Amino acid sequence: AQRSVERPTFATALRLSVATDRPMGAGDGGGGGASTPRSAVSDNDEVCAPKTPPPQVCAALTETHGDGIGAAPQLLRRKMSGMAAAFEAGTWDPKMQMLEPTINVLVYFSCAPSLDVLAAAVDRHLWPSCRFSCCMDNGYWVSRHTHMDRSYHFRELEVESEDAIDEWVQTAMMQPLDKNYPVWRVTVLRAPEPDRSALFWQLHHSIGDGLSLLFAFSPM
Repeated sequence: AQRSVERPTFATALRLSVATDRPMGAGDGGGGGASTPRSAVSDNDEVCAPKTPPPQVCAALTETHGDGIGAAPQLLRRKMSGMAAAFEAGTWDPKMQMLEPTINVLVYFSCAPSLDVLAAAVDRHLWPSCRFSCCMDNGYWVSRHTHMDRSYHFRELEVESEDAIDEWVQTAMMQPLDKNYPVWRVTVLRAPEPDRSALFWQLHHSIGDGLSLLFAFSPM
């Protein structure tokens, strides 16, 4: 008897790309696929001796954000795609003083989700991917954090109204992300009813774009 084999669909292939970091095409902002669990080592990876940031950096970050930064058992250095590395380096002459290529997403809710729910979902579905758990370092994704620092990556602010949300975001979106951490951050802006609350998510463009981010976030 002839065995029936299910043919892969385009959506299945994209989900596989997200899970394995196999590029879908050169046109994607992040090089295709969201990223790979840090334990997976490919031809683009270099496994080096453990390394910690300078003591003054560790001290400052520990004082401000807790102990989320530290030496991982292995330091994984994964080479960025050409497009991701270009976004990290900057695509404009420094003299132009252009803003960093950051994706800013503002989503309104009648009742915004709690930080615990958001953090748990990201920890489960996104943090295992190197682009969400590693820092940018001169053309490489480098693991420097033993676990996701929720006190840095997630914060909640009380605001007076929806107008106050817009005003806050107009300023926040101009600020660069902290390169001592994986380059993304989530802020819940909670306004009193009947105004809506909002979720403000910032990601560096090197992490991805378009379909790669769509399918990376789809399990959430």
